[in-house]
Formats: sequence, structure tokens, C-alpha cells
Amino acid sequence: MEDYLTTKQVQEFLKVDRITIYRMLDDGRLKGVKIGQQWRFSAGDVEKLLSGGCCETSRPAEPISASNFPTHCVQAIQDVFADIGEIAAVTVDPNGQPLTATSHASALYQMLQSTPEGYQDCTGAWKSAIERQDFNQFIACPGGLQCVIAPVRVDGQPVAYLVAGQFRIQPLTCDQEAALVNELAQTCSLDPAALHEATEQVQILNPARQAQVLSWPGKVAGTLESILAERTGLMNRLQQIAQLSAL
Repeated sequence: MEDYLTTKQVQEFLKVDRITIYRMLDDGRLKGVKIGQQWRFSAGDVEKLLSGGCCETSRPAEPISASNFPTHCVQAIQDVFADIGEIAAVTVDPNGQPLTATSHASALYQMLQSTPEGYQDCTGAWKSAIERQDFNQFIACPGGLQCVIAPVRVDGQPVAYLVAGQFRIQPLTCDQEAALVNELAQTCSLDPAALHEATEQVQILNPARQAQVLSWPGKVAGTLESILAERTGLMNRLQQIAQLSAL
């Protein structure tokens, strides 16, 4: 048989006064059964209410999307990942637009991002890869670079994408490098000498590092998913407390 609580017990359990209990009854947040002149409340329902569970008139926190993405939470994790992995990382929306500042950015990437043409080329490459769902594999990016993209999902739906990149998986020949520098100098109006220096600094991954880099973004994205899910639960819990406190 289900346990039922008195009004006084519910007051002590929820840490509210008697008037608040009656208001919660009136607006449907709390269900009760009146026995004679006394109200009785299901212990299970009260526990759910306290833990942020089902409550007919309470509204859950707004689902996470690119429009309300908690950048500050993700940025710190992204920074640590990029520093430890010694590769660049940025989190973008479905259109390839950055949601975070780029971590561990290379000199060549910074030069490209400083121009409208280079910026559009980078975001366009990310957007195309996302639309094709080219995840957890090497894809070509502007400047002769490669990157790996992993989706960050909340409730099974992708809300952002972690891009780890700004490296090469094989070196350029002298002719290839010269052609690349010439192309970037013309399309982005950048200094050829500075481009040449930045191009030579690009990290080239050996096979062992390639295997690591292919696996890292998916693992980091999974960590972000767990944190975002916990954050949503915490926000729901805080909202529930705020509703109780306001009455």
C-alpha cells in the first residue's frame, strides 16, 4: 500500500509553509486526497516534486540548442583538450559558425581567419562536412589542412560539432607548398613570406598520431554530451526550487 503524508510532513519535507502547500494544490503542482478535514499526499509524488520530477504545471528548462549553447562550459573543456592533444579545436554550429574561441590555433589558421575570404572558406568547409555527416574521419580544410569533426548531441539530437584540426597527415612537396602559398596570397590578400613561414610550422601527424587524433574528438564530444545533460538536469532542479521559493 502506498505511503501518504500529512500536510505537516509535506511542509517539513519541502521546507515550505502551509499556505504554499495549499497554493501548490490549487495550481496542480501537488496532488492530494482529502480524508475528512485533512489532506493526505502521496510520498512518491512529493519525492518526485522535490527531485525535479514530473509536475503538471512546471516547465522544464529550455532545451540546449545552438542559440542558447553554454559556451563558457564547453570552452574550458575544449581548451584542455587542445592543449593536451597539441592540436587546434573549435566548437561550431550546424552552419559551421564558431560557438567558441579557437583553442591552440596555428599561425596559418590565424592568418586565414583574419580575412573574410579565409573565414568563409573555413566555415564553408565545416558546414559541408557536417551536411555530409563526414564525422570522425579526416576531411580537407582550406590551407591544405585536415580536421576531424564529431557531433555533440543532447537527447540524441546534434546541437554542436567539435572540430579538431589544423594539421596535415602527409607533408607537401616544395612545388605543392609554393602553389598553396601563391593561391592563398592571391585569394586572401596575405603576405607570401608570412604565409610560407606559417605553412612550414604546420604540424604533420605520423601514423600513430593520426590514429589518436581520429579517436579523440568523438571521446571529447561524448564528455561534452554528459556535461550538457547534467547541466540540463541541474537547471530543471534549480527552476523547481525557484518555483517553490517564489510562493
